[in-house]
Amino acid sequence: MVNEVIKSPDLASSYQDRGTSVRLVRELAYPYYFMKNILTLTCFLLCALKLSGAFGQNNFDKDIIKTSLSTYNVSTDGKGVVVKNEKNRIVKPVPNYNIQQLSSSGIDINKFYSEVISSLKTSLNDRQKIMFKSGGNILIGFLIQNDGKVEDLVFYLPKNSPLTVSEIEVIEKVVGKTKINFKDPSKYASVNFIPYNIVLRSKDL
Repeated sequence: MVNEVIKSPDLASSYQDRGTSVRLVRELAYPYYFMKNILTLTCFLLCALKLSGAFGQNNFDKDIIKTSLSTYNVSTDGKGVVVKNEKNRIVKPVPNYNIQQLSSSGIDINKFYSEVISSLKTSLNDRQKIMFKSGGNILIGFLIQNDGKVEDLVFYLPKNSPLTVSEIEVIEKVVGKTKINFKDPSKYASVNFIPYNIVLRSKDL
């Protein structure tokens, strides 16, 4: 029966016509699917470029940037961006001691850093955390008062940091509210201030 079907000219031509039709459909469909894939890839690349532009743009291209609560002064040093609150003292206090002879071993900086990171994890939203992680580490300089209070924060950011003053404001608020503990407070009671700095590691968020 199989041999008869194969030898039948009508059926054989029918199978040939059917095979030709399938090939024609495939040949016509391939350009469509090819173009569809190209369009999908193009849209993906455009979205990626848009996101990279949003995360890579210079958000500190002005000397003064204001938020609803604060005003920040911005400067560059060629390697990065320096951001500080306008409320910071322009003239720094003169130390009433020899800074080089003051031991910083009595400052519990590890506890302070852990508390800051813990607070930032709840204070920054998911988008801000992603921006922080993509922007790298942040160096923060500040003054420690003899009661452990932190003041006059200065932020040193990478040149193309994706962060904005909104994130700086949140970080400033968190760090400013976190007090530093002295292992032996009596040794620092007469000190008017201590200059210090920490590096906020993006991987810790």
